[in-house]
Amino acid sequence: MAVLYAVDGKIETISLVETAGILTLKQAWAIVGGYVEAISLAPDAYGFLLVDDEGRLKGLPINPYASALSGQPLFGPAILITNEDEFP
Repeated sequence: MAVLYAVDGKIETISLVETAGILTLKQAWAIVGGYVEAISLAPDAYGFLLVDDEGRLKGLPINPYASALSGQPLFGPAILITNEDEFP
């Protein structure tokens, strides 16, 4: 399941029906607003986050939920990937 965590606290499931359940790189770029960086989650969580690799440099607001999941400050929208098959 791919889930979008917006900086304003909104959480929504990303529809992957059109791409047979796989999040494409182009989709990820469009959602986070730039080139993506994969961030490991805290040791007690499963999956990884995709964020804009220049979010801090671009002055994007901190994403409190994504930051809590990763244990480090993350900026801008974040996509949670809980199944490696969803993002090749």
